[in-house]
Amino acid sequence: MRSRTALFFLVAMIFGIAAVFLARQWLQTQRQAPTVVSANNVALAKVVVATKDLSLGDRITADSVKEVDWPAGSVPAGAVTDKEKFLASEPVVARRFTANEPILTSKLAGPNARATLSAQIGDDQRAVSVRVNDVVGVAGFILPGDRVDVMVTRQIGDTGNNNVTDVLLQNIKVIGIDQNASEDASGATVVKAVTLEVGPEQAQKLFLGSKVGELSLALRNYLDVDAVPVRTVTVADLRSGDTAVGPDTKPVRRRVHSGVGGPSIVVTRGTSSSSYQVR
Repeated sequence: MRSRTALFFLVAMIFGIAAVFLARQWLQTQRQAPTVVSANNVALAKVVVATKDLSLGDRITADSVKEVDWPAGSVPAGAVTDKEKFLASEPVVARRFTANEPILTSKLAGPNARATLSAQIGDDQRAVSVRVNDVVGVAGFILPGDRVDVMVTRQIGDTGNNNVTDVLLQNIKVIGIDQNASEDASGATVVKAVTLEVGPEQAQKLFLGSKVGELSLALRNYLDVDAVPVRTVTVADLRSGDTAVGPDTKPVRRRVHSGVGGPSIVVTRGTSSSSYQVR
């Protein structure tokens, strides 16, 4: 009797251990299954990517690109998918690529084409060059890819005291300095001309502004892309006491003093002052 009980107990232990082992195997399979199924079900496509950084004017060769697997559902628009056919057209870089970035037809100069500045100009935009010097060109710190405000200083009327300055254009992209259009340029370089990317009407304003007055450039922070309210600045605004930042001071300053003939008020407008007796 005791031997039969021991036998039943041994068989129960064996089945229990087997059940635990099978349950553990099943749980591990369930955890791994979603990953394996997901990886096997993703459709892949071939995409040509850069193997190194490519700059404006570089001709793309076999060692500068490679084909990689890319999820078919997220292939970028205009991506190159056939390396051999692509290289046969002797493509030229119009806009820079970084290593492992997909090659896009919109950033190329075209089959058998040389690198030109026109390949960098956006749709409905124009490239306009303005003459600069070490002052107008912000001491040579303006480089391709920077954004600037364009100001024009001109004379209104016949007297020399009627000069005014207006902000002509805001947040304009620089696409070239002298004959250099590469965004890889670095360091301060004094140049004679800066090429800006503008719309057709903005191009008209630039040409007219260069004829009626003197153009100047103001370099913007690359994160500051919003236009700000501006006004015409005249000679009357050239007064001492303004701070570099903060709200504008009052355009008219008054002071009252006592002297011969009784108290008077002195009103300062620009660089001239007038005294008025108080009765």
